[in-house]
Amino acid sequence: MDDDEWIFDLIEKFRKSFRRLYSDHPPRDERELYVTEVLYCPRKAFLNYTLNARFKPNVAMIEGTIHHMAVPDLDFWRGKDARFEVPVKYKVDDFVVSGRVDVVAMKPDQTWEVYEFKFPARLGNENVEPTYLMQGNAYAFMLDDYVGYSVTDVYVVEVAMDRFRDEIDVRVLYTKPNREMFDAFLKKARYLIECIKNQELPEGPEFEWECNKCPYNIICNKIKPSEPSAFDLTHGTVIDTNGGGDSV
Repeated sequence: MDDDEWIFDLIEKFRKSFRRLYSDHPPRDERELYVTEVLYCPRKAFLNYTLNARFKPNVAMIEGTIHHMAVPDLDFWRGKDARFEVPVKYKVDDFVVSGRVDVVAMKPDQTWEVYEFKFPARLGNENVEPTYLMQGNAYAFMLDDYVGYSVTDVYVVEVAMDRFRDEIDVRVLYTKPNREMFDAFLKKARYLIECIKNQELPEGPEFEWECNKCPYNIICNKIKPSEPSAFDLTHGTVIDTNGGGDSV
């Protein structure tokens, strides 16, 4: 190795290690959907599942993972019975919807509270905050069903790092477990499941920003709303967010 090559080799190892922070997770089960897929664009979730896609994480994903790794070290949890990255599952028809709760903490009365952390570029985005709350609320019902935790409070903690002002801005959203909101989540899940079973391409996202940097833009841009949506895809494609795809 040349005198300078070792440093470039070291740099590349660090780059790959940071990407693996996000991407090192087991493949999904055959009839498994993720909570975060159900919440956002159903067409993207459909293609993720049907293509068995695994994405190369972008910088925002990696940065969010690093921030989440710091959550257990917050002294806010000192003296609390707090559990971190708690896995949950919920059966919807013949599928399972799974996720991981950022934090579940026991209250003095032996009930539990959910904390879901978000690290957006800015606080108070009215387009996504209802979805944040739906996610935390879904976890509350899933925890009760999966591990028997009686959840009474759900908090969504938004944290934005403002480098220019050298400030950490925090916003907290709150809800009691809401059955109507959970039923709306289940409705989204069942719609996605029916599309998967029938191999019918679902509708696109509620908000246009969800299309930003989406690897499936090349597909959606060729679809006209009036065209039939029957879809025949082969399981086993790896999608790279840079735009490539390779069969496996």
